Amino acid sequence: MTYGKKVALAAALVLAVGSLWLGGCSSKSNATTTDPDVTALLASNEEFVAGNLTNLTSNSKVSNAALLDQNGQKPKTIILSCSDSRVPPEILLNKALGEIFVIRVAGNVVDKNQLGSIEYAISKNWNAKTVLMVLGHTKCGAVHSTADEYKKDSAVVFDPNENIGSILAQIKPAVHTAATTLTPFKNYTSLDHLVEAAVDINITNMADALKSKSTIITNAITSGKVVLVKAKYELGTGKIELMP
Repeated sequence: MTYGKKVALAAALVLAVGSLWLGGCSSKSNATTTDPDVTALLASNEEFVAGNLTNLTSNSKVSNAALLDQNGQKPKTIILSCSDSRVPPEILLNKALGEIFVIRVAGNVVDKNQLGSIEYAISKNWNAKTVLMVLGHTKCGAVHSTADEYKKDSAVVFDPNENIGSILAQIKPAVHTAATTLTPFKNYTSLDHLVEAAVDINITNMADALKSKSTIITNAITSGKVVLVKAKYELGTGKIELMP
């Protein structure tokens, strides 16, 4: 085989492997929805991407009398998202005061406080139907910290009784799954690849945890009162995309 043919073959292999990885672990998703409320949320995100924040700015008034009463809020959306300062759901979705019930925690993880907050929102019966979104994002710092420690020692144990440890302990299963089961980058020489794959898995894990750890949430989903969706925010583009 000539040198030129060897180079061409190597390039083809690189492209093939890259395509496999992008197909299995890309932050982009082909997930779609027919739910009109979810579609409306994505449309609101498109307004943010376009720089149109009219709803957020014009309807977020301290003097809005409808919001001052104890029963003034009637949000149609509950969002569990990361605490990252670059991912404020109200801005990303162009929503005003009273429109989203937001629970934010590093790594968008699920524990008793988060479950209790979501259960509280569901029990208020603000609307006949509510969208419950688990929103992760690219370049998540909490996932990165977990992955970094995991790369140093895959047997690392995070103490669930410690404050930060309790967060990283919940993220570790996603990192472990990404590092040991996904192909073709089983061992993930690139930390960035490991982080982004783990972000996707962590979103799914937390959505599953909402159902497995809360009968109230599960019953609300089963009855159709709550529509659970998984989504990922791309820091580079500003877009929120649904995940399968």
